[in-house]
This record gives sequence, structure tokens and C-alpha cells, in this order.
Amino acid sequence: MLVEQDLIPYSVSPLPSGPWLIFAPHPDDETFGMGGSLLLAREHGIPVVIVVLTDGALGGEGNRSDLILRREKEARKVARDLRVSALEFWRLPDRGLRADPQLIEKIGMAVHRYAPRTILFPSPMEYHPDHRVAAYAVWEAAKRWKGNLWSYEITAAGRVNRLIDISPVIDEKRRLMEVYSSQMAENDYAGKILSLNRMRTYTLPAEVRYVEAFFDFSAYLGTAFPGVVKKMLAPFWSREAYEG
Repeated sequence: MLVEQDLIPYSVSPLPSGPWLIFAPHPDDETFGMGGSLLLAREHGIPVVIVVLTDGALGGEGNRSDLILRREKEARKVARDLRVSALEFWRLPDRGLRADPQLIEKIGMAVHRYAPRTILFPSPMEYHPDHRVAAYAVWEAAKRWKGNLWSYEITAAGRVNRLIDISPVIDEKRRLMEVYSSQMAENDYAGKILSLNRMRTYTLPAEVRYVEAFFDFSAYLGTAFPGVVKKMLAPFWSREAYEG
């Protein structure tokens, strides 16, 4: 019978090798989901490129054009603090992201242009449709690429197999999240994200106070997306999961 260690890590993992190429559906997802890991990457001198896919126009009330500019300004401030190598805004429609051939091709071109060692994208288990579409589009663009392919958790606690200890930088992560004041005005995202980061330490030693959670898909490269999601979740419904 499978035990907890077969389903969730009981130790923390090192950062994946750089350079990193991160795909964020909206301005803020990269920081909410993996801001602590980005701070650690800065400390380790890992080059980072962030691509923001949508314009974020629906992330608040008021004039949409003004909100787009405000959210991009916030993202630029965070990027400067993180010393990222490049930040791109593709300005696709918020809540209208489509994994069409054009987007998949554009993602593939970004992978070719930046030549990362690790690509990071939202978990396919996320709730927001743009997050799930981003996961599919990145997978289709990179499934035959040779390197590390990790998903990062933003709002949903799904299946993960890597936990990064962000305890030493947790206060700075909160500060970075609060740079996104347009979003903090909508909800206490920072408090809720930190609660998720805290909850994820459930299987770890007491000195690990906060972690960010990822799924390393590198072993599944070449697999079609529906198949890889099934493999991701298969341990939970396999006969081995409930038979001794």
C-alpha cells in the first residue's frame, strides 16, 4: 500500500538549474506562486526571464487601460527588485487566453530565444482558466524540449513532488506581493498565499516554516498533455494506493 512519502515530499529540494524561463498568466502570478524561489534565485545568481501572458485587465474595477498600465508598472517594480534579466508583456486578453497554434508557437520561440535550463509554468490543477490554459500551451510548446519542466502552485494545493524552503525570505516575499497593490485592494492575497506556503510544510521538519510547491514534469517530456496529467494523479487511484 502507498504511504504518505509516496505522494508528497518529506524533505525539501534544491532550486532547479538556471537560467529560468517563467510563464505567468497575469502580472503577480510569478510572485504569488514562486516569489520566494525567485528571491533565492537572485541570491544564487540564477538568470531569470519572466513572460506575462495576459494584460490583467479584469483584475479590478475601473478603467481597464489604466489597470493594465498599473499592473505592468507593479510587475516592473518587482522585476527590478528581483534583478530579472528580462520581462515581457504579451498582453493577451485576460480570461480569454487560448492555447491556439499561434500562442504555442510564440512560447516555443521564447524558449528558443532564451535557451533556459528550466521552464516554469502554472500547475494544470489551478482553478483560473488562464492558469490552466497556460499550463497546456507551455506543455505543447516544450514537451520535446530537453531540460527541466516544473509547474508552480499559485492558488490550488494539487499534487506536487518538489518543495522549496523559502523560510529565510518569507518576509521579503510578503513585501514583494504587496507591491501588487492593485490586487491587494481586491483581496488579502498575500495573507492567503502565505497560509498556503505554511500549510505545505506539513510533512517537513519544524525548522522549515514556509515552502513553495512545484511538480517536476521532466520525466514526462514527450507525453501528450492529457496523459501527463493522468500520470501526475495516477498514484491516488491506483490499486496500490488502497490495497496492502
